[in-house]
Amino acid sequence: MVNSDKASDVASNKASNKASNVSSNIASRLSSRNALKERIKLNEGTIEYQQYKGFFSDGYFHSYKCSEGFTTIGYGHRCADNQLPITPLEADALLDKDIETARVLAAKIHIDEYQMVNDVLTEMIFQLGHSGTKKFKKFLAALQGGDYNEAANQIIDSNWYRQTPNRVKQHAAILRSIK
Repeated sequence: MVNSDKASDVASNKASNKASNVSSNIASRLSSRNALKERIKLNEGTIEYQQYKGFFSDGYFHSYKCSEGFTTIGYGHRCADNQLPITPLEADALLDKDIETARVLAAKIHIDEYQMVNDVLTEMIFQLGHSGTKKFKKFLAALQGGDYNEAANQIIDSNWYRQTPNRVKQHAAILRSIK
């Protein structure tokens, strides 16, 4: 009976460890998603910044033309020219949907062992689109080869960097932090 108790304890410990690892992995992904969402909000413009620019007033986000000339609302969501104002909750819901779309498209291009890399790729797609991101062939080749420093060099040496240097510097720093 003692042996069956030990076997039961071992099986119970293995199941407990597996459940703990799954919970830890889920918590890590949720933390990564929240960090990505907050980084995008900062890069696209916080409510305070959008108030300053006149894109948020009376508790609503209002549409505006982004630097590329697209009608945009909330946190970088492209919309119709006649878009009605939206609440912060609606802007958050649109951002969640846009991030999930970008994640799915990023996974079609490259899935990395490091979630930070997947997040950089997701934010690239969020800003540049799927087809725009696929044009970074040397960057993507460097990711495939695990050469994160070269991947960082490739995004720094781009028109994207010249258009949004602070955002691209953040991504390059993330990539260079991987050893």
